[in-house]
Amino acid sequence: MVAGRIDLTLNRIGSAWPSIVWLSVRRGSGYSTQICFELGNNRAFIRRVTSGPEAPDSEAWRLDRSLPCDFSEGVVEISLFIDISSVELFLNNGDATLSQLINARISDTSLNLATVQGSVMVSKVSISS
Repeated sequence: MVAGRIDLTLNRIGSAWPSIVWLSVRRGSGYSTQICFELGNNRAFIRRVTSGPEAPDSEAWRLDRSLPCDFSEGVVEISLFIDISSVELFLNNGDATLSQLINARISDTSLNLATVQGSVMVSKVSISS
């Protein structure tokens, strides 16, 4: 997906979240932009250091941008807007938001969801372009 919207809901399984949930977007040829959810720590961030081959050589570009969000209820509603040069993240109907410029190649359109040390139930998935 070069440009579009992804909506999904993550539901905790049992009493604890996985340590990390990664949603990688605009993937291809070794590049991707990662949206990371540290649900047990009530934090989300966007990592763009590997978003594409022409990344600016600056510390500001390499830093992850993060935001706090309350994930203690065991449910996270995610809306992610992606276009040619940016990602915008909305959590729990706009309770927390974050946006970042990216430098993905036009041909990098894959996405992936992965967890570390645990599982989540994914529901209400909608992907539109």
